[in-house]
Amino acid sequence: MQQFSPSDLGKWEEHFHQLIDGEKHSLSESGTWALADKPGLIAIFDGEEPVFLTGTKTIAKTLQSFHKSGTVNEFRNLVAIIECGLSPKNIEKKYKNGRTGQRVDTAVTSYTFSICPASATLLEALSAAFTAVADPRFNGPTAQANLAIDALPK
Repeated sequence: MQQFSPSDLGKWEEHFHQLIDGEKHSLSESGTWALADKPGLIAIFDGEEPVFLTGTKTIAKTLQSFHKSGTVNEFRNLVAIIECGLSPKNIEKKYKNGRTGQRVDTAVTSYTFSICPASATLLEALSAAFTAVADPRFNGPTAQANLAIDALPK
């Protein structure tokens, strides 16, 4: 597999460094309440390691949905599968309520995030390129390949 580097991003390399190396905040209500609903890129970190990258038209709403109990979204699904070991078949029913949901909530609160503004028209392309370069643990190319292999019938 070809290894990508930040220099492959060209004029977007500075934005990538802002997102990956920029100021990090707690992925909690206290860390997200003051954010505006503007378009941009979000990076979720476990310590210094990027674990999830995405682009969104509403940064505040997206981040709040990540840490809100019972919410179903791609990030929480990946946390439930990869960190909590839940089966992807009926995952949403399992972690919406109860003890399993508390495990997902606890895992989510241990993460931090960083944001970078981006044009709404470029969100998808930038998100895909940044994900390819950073190869985050949850939604990077390696993680997606591993999930595909794990999903093969036994």
